[in-house]
Amino acid sequence: MYPPRTTVLEGSSIKLPLRFFQSSSLKNALSPDRKNLSVWLLFAIFVLLTFHYLSDRDFSFLLTLSSIVGSFGFLLGLYKVVSSRSVQGLSVKSLILYGVVSLSRFFSILFSDSYLPYDRSGDWVYRCTEGVEVIAIAFLLYFSYRYKYTYYSFIDSFAGENRKKSCITIGLLLFSLLCLSIIIHPGLSQKQSIDVLWSFSHYVEAIAVYPQLTLFSRSRHGEIEGLTSHFVFSLAISRLFALLFWASCWRELNAGTRWLGSRYAGVSILLSQCIQIVLMGEYVYYYVKSYFSLLDTNSSLLNGTPLVLPVCRTSRED
Repeated sequence: MYPPRTTVLEGSSIKLPLRFFQSSSLKNALSPDRKNLSVWLLFAIFVLLTFHYLSDRDFSFLLTLSSIVGSFGFLLGLYKVVSSRSVQGLSVKSLILYGVVSLSRFFSILFSDSYLPYDRSGDWVYRCTEGVEVIAIAFLLYFSYRYKYTYYSFIDSFAGENRKKSCITIGLLLFSLLCLSIIIHPGLSQKQSIDVLWSFSHYVEAIAVYPQLTLFSRSRHGEIEGLTSHFVFSLAISRLFALLFWASCWRELNAGTRWLGSRYAGVSILLSQCIQIVLMGEYVYYYVKSYFSLLDTNSSLLNGTPLVLPVCRTSRED
C-alpha cells in the first residue's frame, strides 16, 4: 500500500494527513467534541465581547485576560470533577496552594484599586473573574473531600506522602513566603497589609502548580485525562499573559516602597511569573506535541483523549 498523502503547512515542518482536511473526516473527528467545542466557543465569544465592550482595548487588558483564562481553567477542572464524579488526576495540594493564592489576591484587590488594570475592565470584570476563581477552587476542594475515594494521595507526593508531615511542610513553606512578602513588597496601595497580601499571592503562585506537575510525572503511563490537561494548559496561558503585562511595567512596583522593596519589589514579582513559565514549559511542549500527533489519527484532546507525558517510575502503582 502507498503511504497516506500529506500536506505541509507553509512555513512549518509539521505534516498533517490530507484526509484530515476532507469534510467527512473532519466531521467524524469533531462529532464527539461538540459539547466541549461549545464550551471553548462560548469562552472565546466572552473574551471578545469583554475586550470590545468592557475594556478600553488597552495593553493593561492583558492582566484581565490573564484572570479570565485562569478562572476558565479552574471552571474546566470543576466541570471535569462534576461530570466524572472523580478527582483522579488532580493534586489537592496544588488546589490548596491555589486557594491561598486566590483568596490573598482577591482580598488585596477588593479593598484597594492599586493593583487593578488601568482600563475599564479593572472596574469590575477583573474583580468578578477573581471572585469566580475563588468560588471554583472552593468547590474543587469540597469535591476533593466528597470524592476522596477517587483521590490517589500516594502519587500526590509533593512534600511527602505522610499527611501530617506534608501539612507541616506546606505550612512552613507558606510561612516562609509570607515572611518574604513582608520583607519585599510593592507600596502602591500605601497600606502595608494590602501590599503584603498581594505580594504573598504571587510568591505562592510561583510554586502552586508544582504539586500538580509532580502528580502528572508519577501517574501510571503518564496519561492525563483531556479536561485535566486543558485545565493546566489554561493556567500556563494565564501566567504567560500576566508575565507579558508585568514585563512591561515591573519598575512601577518599586515606587512608594522602602528598604529592599524599593529595589527588588518589581524584580521579585517578575521572577515569580518567570518561575511559573519555566515549571510549566515542558508540560506545554508535550501538550502541543500531543495535540498535533492526535490530528494524524482524527482524535482530539477535546473529546477526552488522554494526553501522554513521560513518567517518573515509582515503587507503587496507581
